[in-house]
Amino acid sequence: MMSLYTFLYYTLFCSTILIYGIGLNQTFGIGSSDLGSITMIIKVLISIYASAVLSYLVTAFILVKLSLVELYPLISLLIFLLINTFLESIIRITTGQSSSEFILSWLIIVLSVNDSTSLVNTIIIATSCFVSLLLVTFFVYAFKKRLYIGTKISGKQYSLIMMFLAVLIISITVFDVGWLNSGAIK
Repeated sequence: MMSLYTFLYYTLFCSTILIYGIGLNQTFGIGSSDLGSITMIIKVLISIYASAVLSYLVTAFILVKLSLVELYPLISLLIFLLINTFLESIIRITTGQSSSEFILSWLIIVLSVNDSTSLVNTIIIATSCFVSLLLVTFFVYAFKKRLYIGTKISGKQYSLIMMFLAVLIISITVFDVGWLNSGAIK
């Protein structure tokens, strides 16, 4: 049951995109063709899971014993670069298309290793971060389609999308606080 609470917390209430800002700038330029790239999604998921698991294991069993826990972002980066380069080369050889993505995956890995207490918790946090990214991406895409905004965003449209995201952030955080403190709001 605790796993479900962790998943819901990092997916909805503490959305990694809306609260932490991970991937917020990438949600604006996403079109319908980007959402359908299954190769990209599979590659990102494999690189996130493999890197997060290996980073957690190295951090828990090596860096903690050596009292070098502060180096876990560097170790996570090195592990991620190795796995991501390997997967990118396989995809380019087999399909001929590029599926390069760096900052979003690495930030999800660092967040999942930083906030986890076990290996299972690391996987749950990484999954919920990715699901949160997909949910917000679909919301922004639907909002852009509703307003007929193309891939090029003008200043007025950018501010409208930012106001939409601000309302979304406020509603999530108000629900989060109201849900945790049920006696405070009556």
